Amino acid sequence: MAVDAPLAPPPVAECLIPVREAFAQLSRGRIWGPGGPLPIQLAEITAWFDLVGPAHPEDRLDHLTLLTALDDAWLTAWHRRADQQGHGR
Repeated sequence: MAVDAPLAPPPVAECLIPVREAFAQLSRGRIWGPGGPLPIQLAEITAWFDLVGPAHPEDRLDHLTLLTALDDAWLTAWHRRADQQGHGR
């Protein structure tokens, strides 16, 4: 039986590296339920903003949009892979 190699993150444009790093930090604190990982909570993103995130409101909105899009894509890929391996919801 072949073992799937871990998914390597795709190359990231230099201007988006801070968003990718924020996603990685926030994802480590992700809550998991019986069906797998749950979306990163808005409260966690807000707390991250308060600690180390961008200060300008427009930058925060951009980061929020990008972080939630990354999270949606990550969750979709995770659940698709779990379903293919028979571990789905």
